[in-house]
Amino acid sequence: GVEVFGAPTPATDAEVISLADTALKRLGIHEVKVHINSIGCPACRPRYYEALKAYSIFLAQPDASTIQISGEPNAYKKARQLVGFSNSPKDWTFESLDALESAVKRAIQNYDWRSLDKYKAKVNFFSMSWKQDEMDPNAQEEFSMRNFMRGNRVRFAKELDSDSNSNEAYLRTWGWSQYVSVWYLYFRKVNFPLDPDIHGNWEWAGIYMGEKL
Repeated sequence: GVEVFGAPTPATDAEVISLADTALKRLGIHEVKVHINSIGCPACRPRYYEALKAYSIFLAQPDASTIQISGEPNAYKKARQLVGFSNSPKDWTFESLDALESAVKRAIQNYDWRSLDKYKAKVNFFSMSWKQDEMDPNAQEEFSMRNFMRGNRVRFAKELDSDSNSNEAYLRTWGWSQYVSVWYLYFRKVNFPLDPDIHGNWEWAGIYMGEKL
């Protein structure tokens, strides 16, 4: 790694990034993407940390999921997502919906449950019926796809569901269980401008079990 001491200007950061990029290219490593992130200027950065602290205190309340805040109808959901994303490695997102869809389909086709487990969002991933809310505690239980792929012939639709749009998408699959065969895999665009590395990417956010209502 490289560290520079005593230089307060952003130009120094740019020089360090350029140095790392040049070093990789001279080593023959060319398929590299440089992502530049920022959590704000010195003036706004403290407010960002204070907001995260406030959200964390809010979530620690035993009745947080039922507290109603004027002007914030989804306060609990927003707080969980912000704190969760901030504390997570953020390594499960895909740069495009096509890339996510292709990876999931390939894993299903190859009965690769390990990859499917890897692709699932590590924050607030849900599995529920169409009537449930994704923040329902019962919808947040963790499980491995291995439990449902073993011995089953899982298939998927050729195209995404017609209700898919520029911010969310549904992939109809079937063959997971004798009790509930059909699962709709739910993909959504990540809306997290605090982290440019993942903002606008796509994630596999959850599973709707059963046919659409």
